[in-house]
Amino acid sequence: MKNIFSKVVKNTLLFFHKLRYYSFPVAFYNLLDSQRKRIRIFSEQINSNKHKAINTWLYKNFISLIPEYAEKSKDSTDQTAIPRQIWICWWDGTENMPPMVEVCYHSVLLYKNDFQVTVITKNNVNNYISIPDHIIQKFNSGFITVTHLSDIIRMLLLHKYGGLWLDASVLVTNGIDLDGKSFFTIRGNSIDENVSRQRWAGNCIGGVPNSILFGFICDFFSVYWKKFNDMIDYFLIDYAIDFAYTFIPSVKEMIDCIQREDKYSNARYMFMQRNLSNEYNPIIYDDAARNTVFHKLAWKENFPVITRDNKLTFYGYILQQYNS
Repeated sequence: MKNIFSKVVKNTLLFFHKLRYYSFPVAFYNLLDSQRKRIRIFSEQINSNKHKAINTWLYKNFISLIPEYAEKSKDSTDQTAIPRQIWICWWDGTENMPPMVEVCYHSVLLYKNDFQVTVITKNNVNNYISIPDHIIQKFNSGFITVTHLSDIIRMLLLHKYGGLWLDASVLVTNGIDLDGKSFFTIRGNSIDENVSRQRWAGNCIGGVPNSILFGFICDFFSVYWKKFNDMIDYFLIDYAIDFAYTFIPSVKEMIDCIQREDKYSNARYMFMQRNLSNEYNPIIYDDAARNTVFHKLAWKENFPVITRDNKLTFYGYILQQYNS
């Protein structure tokens, strides 16, 4: 009963906060969205209306950023292929990686081919990019989380240097070779609830330096954090990319060119994560590892190494395979 009461209070306070700083539709559908598991019959409609409310608010506040980018037909760079550079961020350094993140990092090193791998930390980030002062101030004040700071960092890095960004929880099971692509991301086969609708994945994305997309997102984040003190939604990066996709033709064209059935960007990207607790099956694992290069895992959850029947799990096998 106490937990129910605390959740009601939390959701009520969040509703009035979003009502004050954003809009009634944003506040209302965010509240309904938090209860979607209880009202599943309307789940799809609630989710759709939430996206519409947030996108309407973004249009009102950020449409002025569009004209500068909408007229550009191509990236302002002579490079036609993604530089052989992989960026990863673990704020506290590689020596403080939890087991899941550590094995993912080892897998990148194993399959990087001739890519250079750079891990961004709180101690070296300033060697590579200049984060706007107002963003640093809001991060130090607790308005910006480490997770969202990494969203900002990835866009600044990709815009300045190009390369491939991998979240620290992305497992690699095959050699990385982006075949001369100028832009890359994960593109799935189905439409999920996230605003990205599997057209891209911000946790696995790359391109050439001075990309129109990366430049726009950098400007978007800078303006956003000058105006506001919290995120309208946890997936702000996806809403920003969706905003660019909707209003900047060259961005839409770039994202739509990603092939859904490519082994680097197909729908089995989440297969490993969904099966981490299941009994390890070498045939199933090898098929997934061979046909999909990148696999998004979840490092904050606890997964068993063995099943109740004392059989090795997928997670247990991954630990054995890459923990070296």
